Amino acid sequence: MEVSLLPTLNSQLVRLDRTYGSDALAVDFVHALMDTLKNFVGDRSISNFRMELLHLYDLFLASRPRMSNLSLDLQKLVRYIDEHPDTTPKDLHTYLVEILALKRARRKSSVKHAMELITHETKLLVHSHSSTLLALLAYCAKKDKRPHICVAGQDQIKTDKIVRHLNEHGFTYQVVSEYAISHVIEEIDLAFFGGLTLNAREQVVLGPGSASLISQLRSYQIACYVLLTCNKFSFWDERSELAFREARKKNLDDFTYEKHVFSHDVLPLKALTGVITERGVQTPDQAVQLFAELQTWYLDNEKKIRGEGE
Repeated sequence: MEVSLLPTLNSQLVRLDRTYGSDALAVDFVHALMDTLKNFVGDRSISNFRMELLHLYDLFLASRPRMSNLSLDLQKLVRYIDEHPDTTPKDLHTYLVEILALKRARRKSSVKHAMELITHETKLLVHSHSSTLLALLAYCAKKDKRPHICVAGQDQIKTDKIVRHLNEHGFTYQVVSEYAISHVIEEIDLAFFGGLTLNAREQVVLGPGSASLISQLRSYQIACYVLLTCNKFSFWDERSELAFREARKKNLDDFTYEKHVFSHDVLPLKALTGVITERGVQTPDQAVQLFAELQTWYLDNEKKIRGEGE
């Protein structure tokens, strides 16, 4: 597999994830696949599309951070071609529309399950920007169930997006730097974090700054949940770093030094109170069991697209 593109891909995925969130990135990715199917010039045979999609799938498997929701959509698309040998590009477009509808349904279900944890009196801390979090806040406003919100300020772009959303929907909120949460920690009942993935090592990959904040909150027995739909589960064996690492050169006085920046934090699943999925609010043990069930399904599909299971 050609891997020279990987450093650029890694950097772009990190930037897009930080700016828009992994769910929004996954939706844009599906739309990009639709545009490609429509505008691709060359061999438009289904066999060629399958080959190119499989190459793309392998490239995304090698990326760091690995965007599981993108990889799983590609696997499903290749599998769809194998199950429908007479399919056309138009049929693939229709199937991609169905994938988008499934994403919306998955998020809606997760939001309803998250609502089970919230009351009017809840003092909720939110940290990581995610489309599921924004959908949850909008749903709270729709149901006139607005908890008091404490925003743990971090990356300014992400914080601004959350604050604009809160302001738009009439929430009472305060913004506190994530490193100063100790000053208001006794005012917090519950905390929600956006997550990138849950992997086979029973680790959750989250936005930078999440791990230390969760450790601090849990020391005060504050429940911490990660919003993580099942299409973000990463079923692969991990043999390299889970986050993208970048060494940035900095100038100081008459010398330079390197600052090492990591795209995400990695935290043991058991450090969290639970995981909020479209299938319900899962304890860490329940999430492990659910992961194992879905991993069996994934590995079966993997064998089939590689020609090993049929």
